[in-house]
Amino acid sequence: MKKLVENFPNNILESLQIANQVELNGNFEGIENIVITGLGGSGIGGTIFSKLFENELKLPVIINKGYFLPEFVSSKTLLVACSYSGNTEETMSALNIALKKRAKVIGITSGGKLKEAAVQNNFDCIEIPGGLPPRAAFAYPFVQLIGLFAKLGLIAEQHLKELPEIASFLKAQKQQICEEAEIMAKQLYNTLPIIYAEDTLEGLAVRLRQQINENAKMLAWHHVVPELNHNEIVGWRSKNEKYSIIFLQTGDEYSRNQHRLNYVEGVTKPYCGNIFHVFAKGNSQLQKAFYLIYFGDWLSVFLAEVKQIDPVEVRVIENLKEKLKDIED
Repeated sequence: MKKLVENFPNNILESLQIANQVELNGNFEGIENIVITGLGGSGIGGTIFSKLFENELKLPVIINKGYFLPEFVSSKTLLVACSYSGNTEETMSALNIALKKRAKVIGITSGGKLKEAAVQNNFDCIEIPGGLPPRAAFAYPFVQLIGLFAKLGLIAEQHLKELPEIASFLKAQKQQICEEAEIMAKQLYNTLPIIYAEDTLEGLAVRLRQQINENAKMLAWHHVVPELNHNEIVGWRSKNEKYSIIFLQTGDEYSRNQHRLNYVEGVTKPYCGNIFHVFAKGNSQLQKAFYLIYFGDWLSVFLAEVKQIDPVEVRVIENLKEKLKDIED
């Protein structure tokens, strides 16, 4: 997994080349809403994208992570189906519903049933390289989402132009990121990571939680301000040295949310074992997001290393997929 994480900046550049060559054949005029459907490592890109660009997106974007779709989906909906393998059963179920509702569809996949469906139903499908664990292939679908939305005129094309600089920036930051992530991993080991951030960074908090789950085989949870100030903060009443809080921050937080985060730290400090701050580096919102993703990926791998476990193995997920094959609806 270390090699896969190290290659993340190169994945960004390779995916950018793919995005620049994409030509959409469908008619996407008249779209009133967008649904991005996908799960796990295939779907986290949509989660991050929707939060990262929510102040720029010109149409409502809904993230779907199940077998079904909201009732509002219609011929005026664009459904973006993200499945790295192309065989994610929940995503294929949602896709089939979208086709019945005559929604406009675009697929992002490395092949499988999703690619076959695109050929059979004549909808656009962006093909990305396969053969990786989906969580290690994050850059491929995520960059395609940036390219796709830029081509549709829903976000600025400038974001695509940032990517080469971002890839170079991550390469330059790698040694320092690894040093800091390895130190943190040794302190996080054998604790329960609790990830806190501003609501604009929730997708990044989810990504870190999922990477810790899959790579380090550890439980973790996340929450965001201001929402956690209305509920979870009340739960901090007893000390537990096994709790470690990780604050994800970019320096761009809304001033009142920054005050809220400071208050959360003051409330929780007497009750937890460790508090960490991961401050993003970068010159733009997108660059800072990639920095936090890269840092979190390294952190999860170092956690696996400290625990002396295989970060790639996800046997329990594979076993579930096998069991579901034999179960009829």
